[in-house]
Amino acid sequence: MISLETIIQIIPTNQLSLYIFDLELLILTTLFAFKLPKRTLFPARVCLSLVIIFAYTALWNLTLGYVSVTITGYFLLFCLLIASLYFSFKIPLLSAIFLASAGYACQHFEYKLNQIVLALIEYNIVSLQNNQLIISLIYFAIFILFSICIYFLFAQKIKAEDSSLLENRTNIILGTLILLCATSLNIASEAYVNPLGGSLNDLIIFIISSLYDMISAILTILLLFEFFSKKKKDLFFKQESQIWQHEKKQLEISKENIDYLMILVHDLKHEIADINDIDKSQRIQKLNDDLISFSTFYKTGNDVLDLVLAERKHKLSIHEITTTVMADGSSISFMNSSDIYALFMNMFDNAIDALLKVQNHAKRTISLSIRKHMGLIFIHEENPYCGLIKFKDDIPMTDKKESIEHGYGSLSIKRIAQKYGGYVNYDVDDGVFKIDIVLDPSTT
Repeated sequence: MISLETIIQIIPTNQLSLYIFDLELLILTTLFAFKLPKRTLFPARVCLSLVIIFAYTALWNLTLGYVSVTITGYFLLFCLLIASLYFSFKIPLLSAIFLASAGYACQHFEYKLNQIVLALIEYNIVSLQNNQLIISLIYFAIFILFSICIYFLFAQKIKAEDSSLLENRTNIILGTLILLCATSLNIASEAYVNPLGGSLNDLIIFIISSLYDMISAILTILLLFEFFSKKKKDLFFKQESQIWQHEKKQLEISKENIDYLMILVHDLKHEIADINDIDKSQRIQKLNDDLISFSTFYKTGNDVLDLVLAERKHKLSIHEITTTVMADGSSISFMNSSDIYALFMNMFDNAIDALLKVQNHAKRTISLSIRKHMGLIFIHEENPYCGLIKFKDDIPMTDKKESIEHGYGSLSIKRIAQKYGGYVNYDVDDGVFKIDIVLDPSTT
């Protein structure tokens, strides 16, 4: 049986290194890309891409020895990697350039790191210089550890919905820069500096030049992800602004409607009371009862919360939904009016949407409580539901088709809770959906 060490010694080192380079580059790039949306026939596309890349590497091996050919070879491989990413994933071309640049930068950093570590080991332990098996095991151990670090530091930040956020024209410049560092400068460094030449000066010069390459690579990665993070933050604040503007406008309209309705109710009650006919008709009596019912609002001690309850009272009545409210409204007076409105309006709207699917009207109930304890505010809401509720990042997912338009409710509740130093917990228990919110007034 041929040992692994024998196989390593049989294959020419310069040819083997290119295939190892391909594998490292593909693995590291995959760490950034694997969560992104994939095109149809994805496995077949990946296999075809791999065949093309390794076939290209085989041809490239035949032309090794010429510096100009080597530089061109790295550039063409970079282009093939971009084409493969664009061919396999549903992403814009500039996003493919981002992924290829990040993969290239990481591979180059890891390669130079490995060179420094191995040079130090071989310089100090001469007996290991010809032991290819031990050297290879150390090399791949460093690669695995480095890949794990890259995933947790950078790659995990890229989610499936972020494909368009990777798009940036600056990626082209950064990709070009990392290519220059990974090819021409690296080739020149390795051509003129031998870390195992026996001289300590050679080793020091090699380490310094390698560190320069590593700094260039890590700066490229940091810049790529800085642009990505900025774009992600811009989108977040844009969504927040849209939510806030929408809720502010809705709050203003609601206040105007309630003021108008209150005036109308007041006038109609007086008109009915002034009718001298002792035997009022059933129609007038019903109208009077309805008006009395409409004008009977919850008095929680917070005008904005009262507004939400009053505004949703008609909708609740139409769908035969009963409410139980035990709320100390004064305890949430430290909150901004628009936040109170958004929090409880989203809470009631989500509950109403869930209860409309409950066929047994007797079970259509909403229970809300607000209390203060030990300096904290505890808000609890629960309602029955029908069907299956899926969670993503501890937030219930919308089951509406237009998820972009209707996914803000639960997210808005969570962000409002966090704004006031608290948190929200969503839970389901025996057909009952529950929301528990804790707020800390001392943070305002």
